[in-house]
Amino acid sequence: MRLSMMTPALFLLVGCGHGAMGQAVLSDGCRAEDSACEKRGFEAPIAVGATVEPEVRIDLRGSGAPAAHFTAVGDDVIVADRGVLRGKAAGVAAVLLRTDSGTVLDFFHVWVKAPTHLKLFQLAPAGSTEAITTPLELLEGESVRLSASLFGDGQPLAGRADQEWTIDRPVVAVLGEGRSDRRRLVALEPGRTTLRVRSLDQTAFVEIVVHAAYPGSLAKTEVKK
Repeated sequence: MRLSMMTPALFLLVGCGHGAMGQAVLSDGCRAEDSACEKRGFEAPIAVGATVEPEVRIDLRGSGAPAAHFTAVGDDVIVADRGVLRGKAAGVAAVLLRTDSGTVLDFFHVWVKAPTHLKLFQLAPAGSTEAITTPLELLEGESVRLSASLFGDGQPLAGRADQEWTIDRPVVAVLGEGRSDRRRLVALEPGRTTLRVRSLDQTAFVEIVVHAAYPGSLAKTEVKK
């Protein structure tokens, strides 16, 4: 292993993990205003089957940033491919940050953990989240933003994985928001349905009740069963 003798790098990113040699800091690509994503960063294990695309910003004194890539030490726990880290099996593995010429700039120990459950959260306009523990009640035309996150034995897990969002009855519309872990629900008509979210063999669900927008109408206030 050829170690770098370069001047220590300065990285200005959030949700970060520090390299063992003190020359690098990684971010999982979360925006600074995205508090729900930022909390995970590299401070949480990557879920088995999930992926993280780290971002690195390098500032070397007297030099431009070198061309670099990630290399996993062995591929039984984690796989590094084209800048993406994928959790393969529970455990811990070293990930090297190398220049394209082979010099090791830094290395990181990355943990991988198997998910045991999926949780649903309600998103506030400011970006904060609150766990959903009771049925959701909406009025016709009202909307709510939800997210789903993987956990392992109560510990939040990092990484992105495909999610499938389905409902039993179309009394609400489930709209995408450009990210697999988020949806916007819009109440369409009075009724009752169950929202189910599935990711990496884990499932979460919540009951949703839509009430009529005009309580004065007996016909509309009756909730269908």
